[in-house]
This record gives sequence, structure tokens and C-alpha cells, in this order.
Amino acid sequence: MIKIVVGGQLAKEKIAELVRRTGGGAVEVTIMQDIQAAMAIKSGSADYYIGACNTGGGGALALAIALLGMSLCETLTSPGRSCDEAKITDALNHGKKAFGITEEHVPGVVPMLVKQILAKNQ
Repeated sequence: MIKIVVGGQLAKEKIAELVRRTGGGAVEVTIMQDIQAAMAIKSGSADYYIGACNTGGGGALALAIALLGMSLCETLTSPGRSCDEAKITDALNHGKKAFGITEEHVPGVVPMLVKQILAKNQ
């Protein structure tokens, strides 16, 4: 089972619901405060972090970057700029564990991200 934590400043419930709907029984999702979510990744009690904010990198990833380092974090989207499956695949292949997105891109990006996470971890 893949454990995904949801942090960030916006759309936590929406992200968690999309993770559950996309991942089904293969994922366990928990909404946490940012520091708790980042610590869960750092300690290994969770596998991936997803957060949203207005920029995709500030409030979504600030604590994750501080605790995990930039090498484990990836801003997938920013205002007016979404991402595609290739960017997600590349990030996962480079060991990224924490992902930031803008609230506007949550509906399209979260399902893509969860599907790629599941494919990588089969």
C-alpha cells in the first residue's frame, strides 16, 4: 500500500478525495499539517507528499523543502502552467517524493500523479 500525505495551504480535502478515488485500495491518504506531512516523508512513515497553494511551490512545499531538501521536492505546476505525464514520470524517476501544485490544476494533475506513483511502485 502506498501512503500519501496531503499538506499545503489549499484544497486539502479535494486532493485527498482525488487520491482516494484514483488510487482506490492501493493507497492510504492522510491530511496533515505541513510540518507533520514533511516529517512523515522524512521518517519513512509516508511515501509521497502532495500540497497545493497559489504558486505551486511556496505554501505547497516550503516546509517540505526545508525538511527534505530540494532534491526530494518538485513544483509540478504554477499559475497558468500545468504539467504533463512526462514531467511527473521524470520527477518520480529522479526520486522526488514531495509535489507542489496550484489549486487550479488539482483536478487534472492529482489523478495523473497518483496513476504514475502507482505505476512506478508496482
